[in-house]
Amino acid sequence: MKRRIMTLAIVFLSIAALALVLYPAAGAMAQHKGGGNPGGNPGGNPGGGGGGGNKPPEESTTNLSYPANFYGDTLQTGTIGSALLNGVFPTGLSFGCAVPETIGTTTYPNTSCVNDDGTPQDAATCAAAGGKCAGQTLERIYWQKNSSNKWQAGYNWSVPKVPLPAEYIDWGDNLEGKTWPVQVLRVETNTFSTLPTTNPLMYYPLYRFDMWHVYGQGTNELWGVHATNPASESESPVPYVYVNTLGDTANWPYGVNVTPTARLNIAKLSAGFPSGGCPAIASGSTQQTDLNPTWVVDENTGIGKWAYVNEEENTSEPVPYDDDFLYGAELNIKGSYVYGYNWNLRAMPVPETVGKSGWWRLTFYTSDKSVDFVPWVGEAAGGLAPPTYAESMPGLLASPLAAIEPAAESTALLYVPQVDAANQLTYLDICIAEGKAGGGGGKKGGN
Repeated sequence: MKRRIMTLAIVFLSIAALALVLYPAAGAMAQHKGGGNPGGNPGGNPGGGGGGGNKPPEESTTNLSYPANFYGDTLQTGTIGSALLNGVFPTGLSFGCAVPETIGTTTYPNTSCVNDDGTPQDAATCAAAGGKCAGQTLERIYWQKNSSNKWQAGYNWSVPKVPLPAEYIDWGDNLEGKTWPVQVLRVETNTFSTLPTTNPLMYYPLYRFDMWHVYGQGTNELWGVHATNPASESESPVPYVYVNTLGDTANWPYGVNVTPTARLNIAKLSAGFPSGGCPAIASGSTQQTDLNPTWVVDENTGIGKWAYVNEEENTSEPVPYDDDFLYGAELNIKGSYVYGYNWNLRAMPVPETVGKSGWWRLTFYTSDKSVDFVPWVGEAAGGLAPPTYAESMPGLLASPLAAIEPAAESTALLYVPQVDAANQLTYLDICIAEGKAGGGGGKKGGN
């Protein structure tokens, strides 16, 4: 179950400033050329059309909702478990109910009280007969990127630096579940580890806030923290966090691993297009097994590449085309760090003799081995998805932060991520179909 909490008195040393983008994210990517008010009166600015609603100001910070595990120093600050919810309707607060809502192909953990154009509905309208949450208990959603709303999930950092164990890995659902043509594809990767129960400051960073969807998708998407809706203005709203069902303590034991040295390698494994085409439906194993390059690392820089090595003849031939760059972690609108990159395959300078369709390998690794893949729990133990914790997520109250994207044809993965612990990396082989498409490659709901 989730427990409602008040601001906690756990105090720790603040060692750096809160940042929307961590380490090399924005700068490195820009340079890479490879490719309180109960809301009875709707009032206020009505917001724009197209699902935009009352879009929050861009300069406001994004709050950490899902715990993070930092390699070295952290850029987070604030009191873990604290929450200050002062947003007002309809510019920093809206309403919803605990009924899943499907928009397009994405199912969210709640129904949001907004109109078709994204403008918030007041509580009375949403709860009235025929309303979106008629007959349901209304609760509040305090928006992200609003200076009146602050909350702080748990985090840990390691000084001296200790490699972060990659017990679980997660590649974007859009890449795992479908064959795409040549276009712009969203690449997202995360690794997760169990947070230590003690560290130099002896606090327990086990707070994960429950997040609800407000409106929009993609770049127009907005989420907020799920909180109570007091009947009286004299009562303060309190947010929901995940708690340990075995005791009255907040307990979410996992965090996203965050390091400044993560890299993404994108490699075309062979020239041309496979004679058998690309797989369309996951029926049995669709992993390609014919192309098996070797991971070769520059000992001076720690940067790796794939090459076809013939040990008997002492030769090494690089893959036909590759690109390698820093892979920045950003704090997304749901309050979770995620490594993300918009892979513009259409604009990638791939030689015509190599071609853009065919088998590609996407590789996540760190140049200093700050993420350790040896502790990976394995596929059978659920290691290819974000971790779940039954003791903290029972029954219907266990709404995950990530949007649920139901598979259209099969629950099996079309392309299955791999972990190479010996080389300290994870990779995903995908086949790009012939032809082009006009749209983007979609975006995963994330954590």
